[in-house]
Amino acid sequence: PPPPPPPRTAETREMVNPYYGVAYEADLAVAAGSMNDYFIALGVEDILNYAYKNRKPVALNLSLGSNLGAHDGSSVICQYLDAVAETSDEVNALICVSAGNEGDQKIAMHKTFTATDKSVQTILKPEVMMTNYKNVRYGQVYIYSSDNKPLEIQAIALNKTRNGAIAWRGVLKGSDDGSTASKYWVSGSDYQQYDTDIIDPQFARWFEGYIGVGTELDTENNRHYAVLDFMCWDNQSGNPDGKYTLGFLVKGEEGQRADIFCDGVYNSLSDLGLPGFTDGSTDGTISDVATGKNYITVGSYNTRTEWPSLDGGIYHYEANFPYGKISDFSSYGTLIDGRSLPLVCAPGASVISSSNEYYLKAEGFGDEMRQASVEKNGRTYSWHQSVGTSMATPVVTGAMALWLEADPTLNYKEAMDIIRTTAVKDADVTGPALPRQWGA
Repeated sequence: PPPPPPPRTAETREMVNPYYGVAYEADLAVAAGSMNDYFIALGVEDILNYAYKNRKPVALNLSLGSNLGAHDGSSVICQYLDAVAETSDEVNALICVSAGNEGDQKIAMHKTFTATDKSVQTILKPEVMMTNYKNVRYGQVYIYSSDNKPLEIQAIALNKTRNGAIAWRGVLKGSDDGSTASKYWVSGSDYQQYDTDIIDPQFARWFEGYIGVGTELDTENNRHYAVLDFMCWDNQSGNPDGKYTLGFLVKGEEGQRADIFCDGVYNSLSDLGLPGFTDGSTDGTISDVATGKNYITVGSYNTRTEWPSLDGGIYHYEANFPYGKISDFSSYGTLIDGRSLPLVCAPGASVISSSNEYYLKAEGFGDEMRQASVEKNGRTYSWHQSVGTSMATPVVTGAMALWLEADPTLNYKEAMDIIRTTAVKDADVTGPALPRQWGA
């Protein structure tokens, strides 16, 4: 075979800054803090107060999210953002929220029970390997009923070498009155937090750690839900070859629907090719924060496959980001009320943007990670490429800022209608391969 071509190189030179934002003359109001709902709302309030004081409309960007929740727009943070979008008499706000970056992970599941099919079971597939802990399962799964009737949740251990035969069960069904109930099964006293935690010898034979179920009524949407909470790994004395693995089973009544969401960090949902088990789905990877009704949810498509850096190299990701196609990681979902999200996609892989110099230094990034830099007032300021719906969302937010410059009275209903009407709908968007992922 012919020798491989020499590595491509880039020339570094001084030039007028080619990088600028979509709405580069807009005022910037930035709020930062702890990433929980309360502090997110406080940050939004700070920005709204700035806009109110200066008598200006605001295009609000939220590049954040979580895979846990009901995914129906009923969470308190979704209700809050919906209310912000409605109060145009005080501050006219167009809100843009990232769809999420788990669109290629099977971390969701939806099941409508029938008279002859009243259960669904799946397996917690470990996705993060650790040296001293084999097959770690760590995190949470939210399991929502479509109504206020409880579901029965069974944490199960199964034998992969016997077609998934169930070898152990930990069972909890919620209370009809919606009161809180929980059970935990642990491998030993080291993992007991409460006297009610059950030290289970059979569970301990195969696993080290704990698995538990809690259930109650969600008063924001009148839906009963359960949380599967776990941190465990294979016991190397009783389960050295990993033939026993963990999953869960959900039982419901005819007509009930179960919506299941994994947190998307350490685990996915899988059938592992075993009969009677259900594989996870990518439909439902949409961030829970993105499921409100009065704001714009943004996914990502690919607009740059490679980039030059200041060290003279030309780089690309190992993942395949074909130009003009949907970003595989871009999250999406069909909600229980029939809505499909995101609303629209924008460039998110890869985007070169201004970066926080403290972050670059803390991460040890050298010139190979910088696409441009400038020296000013004794400091270095750099530009760095990144991917994600968190990069795509500011593109849409910038567009909303320009629209508000043209018409400061533009409200969220009008903006969303313009997007639906005028966004590009080419063969990729309307084709058979997951058109929902491109935008509703």
